[in-house]
Amino acid sequence: MNKEPLVSILCLTYNHAGFISQAIEGFLMQKTNFPFEILIHDDASTDGTTEIIKEYERKYPELIKPIYQKENQFSIGVKITLTYQYPRARGKYLAFCEGDDYWIDPNKLQKQVDFLEVNSDISLCYHGVNQEFIGGQTEVNSLSVVEAGDIFDTSSIWTNWTIQTSTIVIKSEIVRSQDFILKASDSKMYFGDMFLILSANEYGRVVGLKEIMSVYRKHSGSIT
Repeated sequence: MNKEPLVSILCLTYNHAGFISQAIEGFLMQKTNFPFEILIHDDASTDGTTEIIKEYERKYPELIKPIYQKENQFSIGVKITLTYQYPRARGKYLAFCEGDDYWIDPNKLQKQVDFLEVNSDISLCYHGVNQEFIGGQTEVNSLSVVEAGDIFDTSSIWTNWTIQTSTIVIKSEIVRSQDFILKASDSKMYFGDMFLILSANEYGRVVGLKEIMSVYRKHSGSIT
């Protein structure tokens, strides 16, 4: 793809050797009428994750653009997405998926981008998600099951952590604003996803789609 990407997919990973292939395959299966890029940040993995990503990079060099850290950035307090991912993202829209989660709908990006393109007042679009407990069965995450057109305001965002990272597509202009960068750089700003969603709410409407299009894994290595 030689054209500028309309969407930048941002993926953070660390020691996800058992999961990262499924995450990347979920990106690669996307059927879109626009170009996208896959920006992976490997935070000095030690379990073989790095080698898996490098193999995909060799196969899809025009799509997959990794950063391979030599020292774990999270452990020294670096805000990884703010420092390494946002600055290099070229897309009008940003999509997110951690290395241990994955997308299950090949039309996910197309559906969300189409929705955003025809609704200029919407700043962030999300959707339903399944939870997968390692060692247990997959079940619907009731917090993220939405009715079509479900709208979240600031109060409901604070009250219920209902929007999972792998479901988000957001306008990139939000994270490029000086106000966002200044506030996100604050050392006390720990929950980046919550701040991202609240910031989107300041720029426009935050709206959910009913379809379940990704899976959120919960396991011993999950941050939350």
